[in-house]
Amino acid sequence: MKSQKVLICTLTILLVSALSISVWVLCSNISAAKKVPDTISVGIINYKILDLDCFLVWQVTNHSEHEVRFDANRIATDITVNSRSYVAASDPVILQPGETYNFQLFIPARYLQGIFKYYHVSLTAITENGTKATYKKSIPISV
Repeated sequence: MKSQKVLICTLTILLVSALSISVWVLCSNISAAKKVPDTISVGIINYKILDLDCFLVWQVTNHSEHEVRFDANRIATDITVNSRSYVAASDPVILQPGETYNFQLFIPARYLQGIFKYYHVSLTAITENGTKATYKKSIPISV
């Protein structure tokens, strides 16, 4: 009698465990199937050099058929200027299909380091889903 109870308890635990694992796998597959890749384009659409400081406009466009989200500081991230890291703060952004976002960026003259004749700029946008788009440009400095 006692061995039957142990057997029934063991089988019940195994059955509940198997069902739990099945539900977890099913839910994981459903959420993975819903994840659609983001399609974005990026670029520097305008810039101006004034007293050796650089003002530029960074543009990100959503080409997806769904909204694309960017966490804070991710619409303009991994910024390098003349091989030096640069940080620019940005708010979270949600772009609807076909929508474009312009981000103004100021780069002070100290990033020239006295030897460059160009601002060599690299910027990246990273969506909430992990899609990355990077743009590089060399901006000439006319003195």
